[in-house]
Amino acid sequence: MTGYTFGSFLRSIDTGNFSFLNITFTLKRQNGYHMIQTYLSTFMIVMISWVSFWLNVDAVPARVTLGVTTLLTLTTVAGGIRTNLPPVSYVKAIDVWIGVCTVMVFGALLEFTLVNYLSRSKFPPEEFRKSIKIFSVIKSKTKNNVEVEERYSTEKARNLKRARFVDRICRILFPLLYFVFNAIYWPYYTFVDVSQ
Repeated sequence: MTGYTFGSFLRSIDTGNFSFLNITFTLKRQNGYHMIQTYLSTFMIVMISWVSFWLNVDAVPARVTLGVTTLLTLTTVAGGIRTNLPPVSYVKAIDVWIGVCTVMVFGALLEFTLVNYLSRSKFPPEEFRKSIKIFSVIKSKTKNNVEVEERYSTEKARNLKRARFVDRICRILFPLLYFVFNAIYWPYYTFVDVSQ
């Protein structure tokens, strides 16, 4: 409790004059527990999910494990938070925080899916159809197989380059978006009176 105000006054109503006693208590919540147990831990989980952007594109088991583990850990933490807080009909500040953290971790997992697809995609559809026609020509089979192999390796190198480019962009984009969210979230919920 940070303070109180005390006052008395006389009020006149239809049945007569009555004196009233008015006490207003001003309470301030201690946020230390949630700062350490919730905010710091979820902040670290989000940052750990970004490690996948620095892993090799071909490190599929490592990236899947990292993405799924961070998502499940965040879901478990969010469930623990919900059980410790009273149910209310409005969105709490901690709900906004957990929601954005979940979106960031899930976004990192989706980014891996995109990078994996880009790095493993083969010929474009028209090239694939041409390659099928090449195999139907028996005379020049060997020559055309070499051409197909060269096209395939060139396309694969191009796709790997695209996948690495997406990783490089996300190394900057994800932390930047999270920083912008924090720059809005903390001043709003720290200095703005949201009880009104």
